[in-house]
Amino acid sequence: IRDTSVTGVQTCALPILQYTSGTTGDSKFCSFNQSQIDYVSNQLIKFFNLTENDRYVGVMPLWQGHGLSFYWITEKLNCQRNFLPVKNITSAHTYDPTFLTGIPHMLKVLLRDNFRDLRFIRSGGAPLPSELYQGLREKFQVPVLESCGFTESCNIGFCNIPGQEVPGSIGQPLGIEARVSRSEEHTSELQSPMYL
Repeated sequence: IRDTSVTGVQTCALPILQYTSGTTGDSKFCSFNQSQIDYVSNQLIKFFNLTENDRYVGVMPLWQGHGLSFYWITEKLNCQRNFLPVKNITSAHTYDPTFLTGIPHMLKVLLRDNFRDLRFIRSGGAPLPSELYQGLREKFQVPVLESCGFTESCNIGFCNIPGQEVPGSIGQPLGIEARVSRSEEHTSELQSPMYL
């Protein structure tokens, strides 16, 4: 399937088909077209102020959707990227990453390492224990940004804003619109430019 609607550009209309139990717990396939991938990449590049000078280390298989979205970013920016099998996670520091993104278990292992040029740490996939949050902040002296992205939304969702982190919170909508509702009578709208 090809999309030729943009003059002179031919992109695959369905470049990603990902299998997940996702947010709902029901197994399903999620598909993402090129414009969704580009939108997510652009939102994350802008939000995290990423450039071609950044360096990324992905750990397999603890990669999930958030690792995939950061892979798209590194492709788009053509910045340095390295991928390690989980058994070699303790060598991540040798690639001198400028940011870390991962699940809390992975970040707990990386807490034992020394990183020189970190600008931020992003946690997702599960709640970040408060003692791990504090340990990461104290050791690396960089923002620790808890987030929540959903496979079904191309891994864009909520993230704490650097300098305005609220420990234990998934943060604010990032590139999406969200509605928090306890009942039909009590609804709060949270706005951002993307509709899901």
